Amino acid sequence: MAAIVKPRRSNPSYESIVSGSAIRTGTWMPCADLSNWIKGKSKILIPMSSCREVIAASSYADFHFLVRPNATGLRRTWTILVSGTGRVRSDYDSVWHNFSASTDTAEIYPFQFSELVTAPGSTAYDASIRVETLAATTATVHAVALEEAPRYSLGLDSTDFGTDINTEVFREPMLEQANAGLYGPARVFTNPSSFYSRGLFYWATDAKTGTAFSVTGGPTNIFPMSAPIIVPKLYNGDTTGSAHVEAYVQTSASGTSGTVVATNGGTGTTYTVTVPTGSHTGFSWKNTGTTPSIDCSDMTEATGLQSGTFNSLTFSATSTAGTLYVAGIAVYFSAP
Repeated sequence: MAAIVKPRRSNPSYESIVSGSAIRTGTWMPCADLSNWIKGKSKILIPMSSCREVIAASSYADFHFLVRPNATGLRRTWTILVSGTGRVRSDYDSVWHNFSASTDTAEIYPFQFSELVTAPGSTAYDASIRVETLAATTATVHAVALEEAPRYSLGLDSTDFGTDINTEVFREPMLEQANAGLYGPARVFTNPSSFYSRGLFYWATDAKTGTAFSVTGGPTNIFPMSAPIIVPKLYNGDTTGSAHVEAYVQTSASGTSGTVVATNGGTGTTYTVTVPTGSHTGFSWKNTGTTPSIDCSDMTEATGLQSGTFNSLTFSATSTAGTLYVAGIAVYFSAP
């Protein structure tokens, strides 16, 4: 048995749910449909993120993103905005996919390919792709995105939290069992896991020292502008939520260290990614060691923003006694 995920969300008749009154099947069934839709809908892991990397003929570029998936994700879909001709693979399954697009940069080609998830989980991992060009051709990767594809059905288990719609029909008992009756939707609505898209802000460039952002000394801003950011609201009364900030970095020599600092323009708080000495052998992800507090959505505001404004993050980098290279920035929602 499985719980069917409908293509559109249902709209329960909330006005029919009144204290002291019976809840009819016609109200409860849409609630169960809604809980299945919430758990099965697609979720963004990497919002469309700038790369803007020109790849020479007979060459390649590697792009790295640190993402935290959902345990319900069984298939992930990559989208790359590209011009030129070549092929691309995800390092998750190493399957090559060929693309051919106009070399006119005004005609950017959205190319998509999918990967099947062999071991679903919610542990953060390095989601990376390699883009290769062919002989005598070049390609430009403009942006990259990754999403967990929508589910068409959910398991009746403690991972998918699917609700058996057959237990919601007229004259069925009001069961308090997992994946059934009243308890099925209630468990979904009170458990925040897999509700939301985790990806908040990403940037990546080819992970080579010759193409990555580099700084000797500093601090130097990585981007010319700050990045507006907001996290999902989980509970009534929440005004902030937690995020992870990580950087994909390498140093030029064994004695070189550095920092990547994210400054919250809304609060003035800084979050520091420390890059220790000995980080010269290859690029790797380093984090702040803390979970920065970011404003969440405000449902009472027409804009959905606290006080009508976004928090914004400004990223800067500093090195000591050498060069620090930065090839990726990842900010993702860190709730359950």
